[in-house]
Amino acid sequence: IMDAVRLKYGIVLTLVVSWKARMIAKAIVDGDAVRQYYYLEAYGEELKHVCARNNYKLILERQPGLLLPRFGRFYMCLEASKLAFNCACRPIIGLDGCHLKNKFGGKLLIAVGRDPNYHYLLIAFVVVENETKDTWKWFLELLINDIGDIEANKWIFISDQQKVSKLFYSY
Repeated sequence: IMDAVRLKYGIVLTLVVSWKARMIAKAIVDGDAVRQYYYLEAYGEELKHVCARNNYKLILERQPGLLLPRFGRFYMCLEASKLAFNCACRPIIGLDGCHLKNKFGGKLLIAVGRDPNYHYLLIAFVVVENETKDTWKWFLELLINDIGDIEANKWIFISDQQKVSKLFYSY
């Protein structure tokens, strides 16, 4: 930033001023992450208002001594995704997770299907605190409730996680 401003405008910035400018620009681009978590419940309710079969679950944890609840888990599966998967996709569901690299961290777990044109379709996703057997089980139970019974539809699940594959032996 210091070099770019000096070359373009001929102004010499100090390290502190350029750092503050960078933080302001980052806040404008990224937005306020704390405020975004406050909108999750309203967003989920709006999804339900648009289509009653859209499904979301928001779990907030109450910490002793704190007034405001803390984010726990969030699950979302849209009705359009469920219908598209059941009507057009192969009975194969890919499961994967990745790290969220923001101020709060966490994991994003997803379930995707693949249509006959080899395009991927997001079926459902969940944001959780850690990628554990418990969080995968919670996600898969909600997913199976949304897309239909596992025995009747003969879904095939693909994952690179041992935690996930061990869960299917219990069904």
